[in-house]
Amino acid sequence: MCLNEPYYYQGTISGCPKGYNQIAFNHDPRTAIFIRNSFDCIRLSLSCEIALSINWNNTEHIIICVYCPPSENLDNSIVKLEAICTRHSNKRIIILGDFNAKSSDWSPRSTDARGRSVLEFINKMDFVIENSSDSLATYSCEKGESWIDLILSKNIDRNLVNNWQVHSDITASDHRLITYTLCENFSHVYKRTIWKIENMKLIDFKLEISKLVESYRGKSINCENLDETLSYFL
Repeated sequence: MCLNEPYYYQGTISGCPKGYNQIAFNHDPRTAIFIRNSFDCIRLSLSCEIALSINWNNTEHIIICVYCPPSENLDNSIVKLEAICTRHSNKRIIILGDFNAKSSDWSPRSTDARGRSVLEFINKMDFVIENSSDSLATYSCEKGESWIDLILSKNIDRNLVNNWQVHSDITASDHRLITYTLCENFSHVYKRTIWKIENMKLIDFKLEISKLVESYRGKSINCENLDETLSYFL
């Protein structure tokens, strides 16, 4: 469980469930992670960006929780993220956090300068955006709503990711709860998508191509099924 701007009181973070460890940096932390006591983890970075190595289902996962304040230069956080992701480029990586960046690739709002910086990082490091652009706002307060919280993943089979959702339940934070499922056991039924160049979003197109390629990885293609296989790509 990753948190941004957690409520910190008398040396502890409010709301940590029983049976979980809380991982945070210094007093008045910007980010925190709650993790089950049963999980073994290695702390790779412990600052404003928390990075952990967790072994789940015999596979190493790099979990990064990040908070990028709107008043600070986003480039500094991007450089730190690139350094961590480059060192672990062949492992499964999940980034969760508040980038305070806007983009039509993950919201109904237009892209701002910070959003362009995040998109450059996503494309450069070959990440996938798990967010849906038509979801509830991830941040809601008296002054308004925004879509600034992201979940990004890398080196994870697209068929394993399901049920990404922003919840409307009231919490103790202005940030809404975001959940999604990563499951090793899956059944996949392919649904063909038709793309129009004039309306195409590059990130969405990249995601669909990745899903399509993964669905045929390791399958045998011969003269009997060649035409049918090619029809999904044309």
